[in-house]
Amino acid sequence: MQFDRLGCFAYSAEENTVAARMDGQIEQEVKEKRAELVMQIQTGIMAQKQAAKVGQTVRVICDGIDDESGLYLCRTAADAPEVDGNVCVSSEEPLYPGAFYDILVDDSDLYDLYGTVKKLSLIHISEPTRRTPISYAVFCLKKKKAKARKINT
Repeated sequence: MQFDRLGCFAYSAEENTVAARMDGQIEQEVKEKRAELVMQIQTGIMAQKQAAKVGQTVRVICDGIDDESGLYLCRTAADAPEVDGNVCVSSEEPLYPGAFYDILVDDSDLYDLYGTVKKLSLIHISEPTRRTPISYAVFCLKKKKAKARKINT
């Protein structure tokens, strides 16, 4: 079995827990070596999984642009913002935050994928578009509650 993503840390006893009071606690050095070994193994797995994505097309959402590199920072549906890696995209045409794009992956490293736009904007979700249905729903809910209060009084 292999994990697509994995983070690991050495166990540390937490105050007032059953595990902290158990006999046979392992030395801190052993815990840290075990955690390091797990992460070394996972690093190899991640490198293979990232390399396997080269040549594939992935759908991403654009989060913005990296001022240093000039690359657009995007992520797939499987990537958490500011936690997982990025899909770093070069594009002659501007990409817009909140818009989805199909990206041809050209290269990879341990954490990030690199690619170019294969198909320009699929869907653009602008802030006003996202807010409108929510605002309308809230308006309807408030109206319904006010109507219910009138009936109950």
